[in-house]
Amino acid sequence: MPVGPRGRWLWAASVAALCSACSSVPLERVALAPLESRGARPALACGYRLLAVIDRRATGEAAGSLGANAYSVEDAAGLVHRRLQADGFREDATLPALSVELRQLYITGNLSSKVPVAVYRVSVDADPPRVLRSRATSMNWNGTEAESRRAIGRALDDVDAQLLHALNARCRQHAPAR
Repeated sequence: MPVGPRGRWLWAASVAALCSACSSVPLERVALAPLESRGARPALACGYRLLAVIDRRATGEAAGSLGANAYSVEDAAGLVHRRLQADGFREDATLPALSVELRQLYITGNLSSKVPVAVYRVSVDADPPRVLRSRATSMNWNGTEAESRRAIGRALDDVDAQLLHALNARCRQHAPAR
């Protein structure tokens, strides 16, 4: 069935209307702060000093996106340092020295879940380095800024707890024999 000029115009207008609905909307840039520790954490079983926390994220301050927000975390090394310092690290040159590299800190998700990621590469004195990765995936309810902040905070709590458990295991391995 041939389509006349009016039909072509209606077809073109329909396609244009549909395509405009598919256009992307720019994400709103949001700095995620504060992300201080909130979860229960194990206590250090022996003394350590926090030698350094270095931000080695390939993405700079960018911290992923969820919903209509693109997040950033400024001074992530300072944030991790403050969180860990609150766990009882001491300024004593005779104690084993912990070095932490922050490798990843971001959030991503889909319609049903959000995946906050925190990855540390840690080493104590001459021990071989270890990589610790959070496992804090949860349901995505609304994709709001507050929800994203809590999720990244939980990811940091999770990787911090893994670090404290590993350090406590090292305490038991290096404890003097009785």
